[in-house]
Amino acid sequence: MDALTRTITLLSNRVGNANGVSLSPDGKILWVAETLATQTVQKFDLEKGEKADGQMIPSVVYRFAPHQGWPDSNTVDMAGNLYQAMAETGRVVVVSPQGAGIAKIVIPQEFGGGYQRTYNLAFQPGTNIGFITASGKKGGAIFTFQAPACGWPLFSHQQTGGKAPECHLSGSK
Repeated sequence: MDALTRTITLLSNRVGNANGVSLSPDGKILWVAETLATQTVQKFDLEKGEKADGQMIPSVVYRFAPHQGWPDSNTVDMAGNLYQAMAETGRVVVVSPQGAGIAKIVIPQEFGGGYQRTYNLAFQPGTNIGFITASGKKGGAIFTFQAPACGWPLFSHQQTGGKAPECHLSGSK
Protein backbone atom coordinates (compact mmCIF):
# COMPACT_ATOMS: atom_id res chain seq x y z
CA MET A 1 0.00 0.00 0.00
CA ASP A 2 1.24 3.46 -0.86
CA ALA A 3 1.22 5.37 2.45
CA LEU A 4 0.43 8.67 0.75
CA THR A 5 -2.36 7.60 -1.59
CA ARG A 6 -3.55 4.58 0.43
CA THR A 7 -3.74 2.48 -2.70
CA ILE A 8 -2.77 -1.13 -3.25
CA THR A 9 -1.06 -2.12 -6.51
CA LEU A 10 -1.31 -5.54 -8.17
CA LEU A 11 2.17 -6.99 -8.70
CA SER A 12 1.03 -10.22 -10.39
CA ASN A 13 -1.95 -12.54 -10.55
CA ARG A 14 0.09 -15.21 -12.32
CA VAL A 15 0.22 -17.50 -9.28
CA GLY A 16 -2.36 -20.15 -8.45
CA ASN A 17 -2.29 -20.60 -4.68
CA ALA A 18 0.46 -18.29 -3.45
CA ASN A 19 1.53 -19.10 0.08
CA GLY A 20 5.01 -18.51 1.51
CA VAL A 21 6.60 -15.19 0.60
CA SER A 22 10.12 -13.91 1.38
CA LEU A 23 12.52 -11.24 0.16
CA SER A 24 16.19 -11.69 -0.72
CA PRO A 25 18.66 -9.95 1.62
CA ASP A 26 19.11 -7.07 -0.86
CA GLY A 27 15.34 -6.72 -1.35
CA LYS A 28 15.59 -7.22 -5.12
CA ILE A 29 14.07 -10.71 -5.34
CA LEU A 30 10.66 -11.81 -4.11
CA TRP A 31 10.31 -15.57 -3.53
CA VAL A 32 6.77 -17.01 -3.60
CA ALA A 33 5.75 -20.58 -2.78
CA GLU A 34 2.96 -21.71 -5.09
CA THR A 35 1.34 -24.37 -2.98
CA LEU A 36 -1.31 -26.34 -4.82
CA ALA A 37 -1.64 -25.50 -8.52
CA THR A 38 1.99 -25.93 -9.62
CA GLN A 39 3.94 -26.87 -6.45
CA THR A 40 6.79 -24.52 -7.31
CA VAL A 41 8.92 -21.79 -5.84
CA GLN A 42 8.68 -18.72 -8.04
CA LYS A 43 11.11 -15.85 -8.22
CA PHE A 44 10.12 -12.28 -9.05
CA ASP A 45 12.92 -9.88 -9.99
CA LEU A 46 11.65 -6.65 -8.45
CA GLU A 47 14.25 -4.48 -10.22
CA LYS A 48 14.22 -5.71 -13.79
CA GLY A 49 11.53 -8.35 -13.89
CA GLU A 50 9.73 -9.24 -17.09
CA LYS A 51 6.25 -7.77 -17.39
CA ALA A 52 3.14 -8.52 -19.42
CA ASP A 53 0.00 -6.42 -19.30
CA GLY A 54 1.65 -4.33 -16.58
CA GLN A 55 2.13 -7.33 -14.27
CA MET A 56 5.34 -9.06 -13.25
CA ILE A 57 5.99 -12.53 -14.65
CA PRO A 58 7.78 -14.89 -12.26
CA SER A 59 10.42 -17.39 -13.20
CA VAL A 60 9.99 -20.87 -11.76
CA VAL A 61 13.20 -21.71 -9.99
CA TYR A 62 12.29 -24.91 -8.21
CA ARG A 63 9.59 -27.47 -9.01
CA PHE A 64 8.52 -30.19 -6.55
CA ALA A 65 7.21 -33.60 -7.58
CA PRO A 66 3.67 -34.40 -6.38
CA HIS A 67 4.87 -37.00 -3.86
CA GLN A 68 7.20 -34.45 -2.25
CA GLY A 69 4.42 -32.62 -0.42
CA TRP A 70 3.66 -29.01 -1.19
CA PRO A 71 5.56 -25.81 -0.46
CA ASP A 72 4.16 -23.85 2.46
CA SER A 73 5.86 -20.97 4.30
CA ASN A 74 9.47 -19.96 3.72
CA THR A 75 12.23 -17.71 4.99
CA VAL A 76 15.62 -16.47 3.75
CA ASP A 77 19.02 -16.40 5.47
CA MET A 78 21.73 -13.74 5.21
CA ALA A 79 23.40 -15.63 2.33
CA GLY A 80 20.17 -15.47 0.31
CA ASN A 81 19.29 -19.16 0.64
CA LEU A 82 15.56 -19.91 0.74
CA TYR A 83 14.28 -22.35 3.38
CA GLN A 84 11.06 -23.87 2.04
CA ALA A 85 8.80 -25.81 4.44
CA MET A 86 7.26 -28.80 2.68
CA ALA A 87 3.88 -29.70 4.15
CA GLU A 88 3.08 -33.39 4.58
CA THR A 89 6.72 -34.51 4.35
CA GLY A 90 8.38 -33.56 7.64
CA ARG A 91 11.12 -31.63 5.88
CA VAL A 92 12.45 -28.30 4.70
CA VAL A 93 14.22 -27.86 1.37
CA VAL A 94 17.04 -25.30 1.19
CA VAL A 95 17.32 -23.59 -2.20
CA SER A 96 20.28 -21.43 -3.28
CA PRO A 97 19.73 -17.87 -4.59
CA GLN A 98 20.13 -19.34 -8.11
CA GLY A 99 17.37 -21.89 -7.51
CA ALA A 100 19.39 -25.07 -6.92
CA GLY A 101 18.43 -27.44 -4.11
CA ILE A 102 21.41 -27.45 -1.74
CA ALA A 103 20.15 -29.18 1.42
CA LYS A 104 17.24 -30.89 3.14
CA ILE A 105 16.34 -30.58 6.80
CA VAL A 106 14.37 -33.69 7.80
CA ILE A 107 12.55 -34.24 11.09
CA PRO A 108 14.13 -37.48 12.36
CA GLN A 109 12.19 -40.73 12.44
CA GLU A 110 13.19 -41.07 16.11
CA PHE A 111 10.13 -38.90 16.72
CA GLY A 112 8.05 -41.73 15.26
CA GLY A 113 7.30 -40.02 11.97
CA GLY A 114 4.50 -38.25 13.79
CA TYR A 115 5.28 -34.72 12.60
CA GLN A 116 4.84 -34.71 8.84
CA ARG A 117 3.13 -31.33 8.49
CA THR A 118 6.00 -28.85 8.41
CA TYR A 119 4.37 -25.47 7.97
CA ASN A 120 6.36 -22.52 9.36
CA LEU A 121 9.97 -21.44 9.74
CA ALA A 122 11.90 -18.71 11.53
CA PHE A 123 15.44 -17.87 12.58
CA GLN A 124 16.65 -16.67 15.93
CA PRO A 125 17.74 -13.19 14.77
CA GLY A 126 21.47 -12.89 14.03
CA THR A 127 22.17 -16.61 14.51
CA ASN A 128 22.07 -19.76 12.44
CA ILE A 129 19.50 -21.36 14.73
CA GLY A 130 16.28 -22.09 12.87
CA PHE A 131 12.88 -23.17 14.11
CA ILE A 132 10.29 -25.37 12.39
CA THR A 133 6.70 -25.81 13.50
CA ALA A 134 5.24 -29.20 12.69
CA SER A 135 2.19 -31.25 13.48
CA GLY A 136 0.78 -34.68 12.79
CA LYS A 137 -0.57 -37.76 14.48
CA LYS A 138 1.43 -36.95 17.61
CA GLY A 139 0.09 -33.41 17.88
CA GLY A 140 2.13 -30.24 17.41
CA ALA A 141 5.82 -29.63 18.02
CA ILE A 142 8.60 -27.10 17.50
CA PHE A 143 12.01 -28.29 16.28
CA THR A 144 15.33 -26.46 15.98
CA PHE A 145 18.09 -26.87 13.41
CA GLN A 146 21.47 -25.35 12.58
CA ALA A 147 21.54 -23.61 9.22
CA PRO A 148 24.63 -22.98 7.08
CA ALA A 149 24.11 -19.20 7.39
CA CYS A 150 22.53 -16.80 9.84
CA GLY A 151 19.02 -15.45 9.70
CA TRP A 152 18.43 -11.72 9.48
CA PRO A 153 18.05 -9.69 12.64
CA LEU A 154 14.55 -8.36 13.13
CA PHE A 155 14.11 -4.97 11.50
CA SER A 156 13.21 -3.44 14.86
CA HIS A 157 16.55 -4.68 16.26
CA GLN A 158 18.81 -3.44 13.46
CA GLN A 159 21.20 -0.78 14.68
CA THR A 160 24.16 -1.58 12.47
CA GLY A 161 25.30 1.90 11.46
CA GLY A 162 25.38 0.82 7.80
CA LYS A 163 27.50 -2.29 8.45
CA ALA A 164 26.37 -5.85 7.82
CA PRO A 165 24.50 -7.32 10.82
CA GLU A 166 26.48 -9.56 13.14
CA CYS A 167 26.13 -13.30 12.76
CA HIS A 168 26.68 -15.75 15.62
CA LEU A 169 27.11 -19.27 14.24
CA SER A 170 26.25 -22.08 16.59
CA GLY A 171 28.54 -25.14 16.61
CA SER A 172 27.73 -27.98 14.24
CA LYS A 173 26.36 -31.28 15.46
